[in-house]
Amino acid sequence: MSSEPSIKKILMYHIKEISERIKLRSEFFPIQLLDLRCKRKIQLDRDPENYNLKRNEISIADVRINALEEKRIGEDRIDQMLTSHIIDKLPEMFGKNLKVEKNIDLEVGYDSVHLSGRADLIITDQRTMKKSIIMIHSIPDIRSKFNIPKPRHLDQLLVLQDAMNKVEGYLVYITRDIGEMIMYIQQYDRTRLSKIKKELIALEQSRRKKELVKKMKDSSQEPCSYECKWADFCWGEDAIPPLRYIF
Repeated sequence: MSSEPSIKKILMYHIKEISERIKLRSEFFPIQLLDLRCKRKIQLDRDPENYNLKRNEISIADVRINALEEKRIGEDRIDQMLTSHIIDKLPEMFGKNLKVEKNIDLEVGYDSVHLSGRADLIITDQRTMKKSIIMIHSIPDIRSKFNIPKPRHLDQLLVLQDAMNKVEGYLVYITRDIGEMIMYIQQYDRTRLSKIKKELIALEQSRRKKELVKKMKDSSQEPCSYECKWADFCWGEDAIPPLRYIF
């Protein structure tokens, strides 16, 4: 058997290398990590060394993430293709009065917390100058519509809406089987944003003290069971692995 690395391993290595190179500045909180189901996950995803994790604990998490990462990269690629396709079709659908911008970087600050993220699309009606922000995600098939919209996606969109001065937001899901599109409109929600701000500021205070927040009550809950590479660190032998490890 050849000892040379497979094409797949080479590609995965370079994809990770690129991801590291374009990683957001450490003083910024990446909006795509905003998932308040488990605040501990947010802390560890952002900066595990800050909480004195051992090298072997981080290595185990890196092994676990490989299966999850392959899936995420595939979904991200599909989302990018769908976004590009929508951009190509928008002028035909809405005429010349619509200005479309894609992959726009945005920043917003809440006290000591500075967030940075990217809007898939920003659409401006050049007659009224009204702007709207659109986030696009793909889902496996139409049966998945019963699990959307995902609260974390709505929260991420809300922060981006705030970064754009309280504009209207759209969350678009497209099925990967037949390309069906499901769209949700989100108005700016000051009350919900206030709660997000408080939780982020509390997380920042914990980060400065190098204090990890408590883990979830049950490792069978999302995001522990299916989406988190830190399940082994938090739960040890009691960790429930993602289904991809079972088959």
